[in-house]
Amino acid sequence: ILSGQLLKLQFLLFNENFLTGTLPSSYFCLPALVQLYVYSNLFTGPLTTCSAEEVSDSLLATLDLSENHFSGAVPASFTFFKHLRYLIMSDNKLEGPLDNIFNSTQQAHMSVIDVSGNLFTNAIPSTFFLGKLDVFSATTNCLRGALPESLCSADTLVTFGVDGAGSASECAGNSGVQFSTH
Repeated sequence: ILSGQLLKLQFLLFNENFLTGTLPSSYFCLPALVQLYVYSNLFTGPLTTCSAEEVSDSLLATLDLSENHFSGAVPASFTFFKHLRYLIMSDNKLEGPLDNIFNSTQQAHMSVIDVSGNLFTNAIPSTFFLGKLDVFSATTNCLRGALPESLCSADTLVTFGVDGAGSASECAGNSGVQFSTH
């Protein structure tokens, strides 16, 4: 997609095909785009977006990148999608800490985060449960550390899933759940 084209496009649906290659960063920057569905394809490589300024102007509310082969860390610019309500990134090979997934101050309307079936590490950030999150699923990852205290006061949360941190076979050195509740 070339800059300056598709200025009115609101819905971009590539789901359930056999599309390959990397996902162009320009897809995240279409000025009127509200929903981007690319689930169940064969996309690979790292996720990239446009600049943080362009992302903060984005109207994107639903982003479904699940069931592909995306890898690497999620760019910090993902926390600038201020209209994002549904972030579904399950069943990829994304890795690193979860910090770049969500910012409760900037993304106050986030309702669903599903990062299951990846290689995310470290603890779940305490800021995840300061907003209006309804669903958080991070099953089958490489998470470790204490469950955040803010989880106990997450009054809108209806689904929370982090079964077996060691269930992701790629988690070298993990032997089962590594969370504590102190």
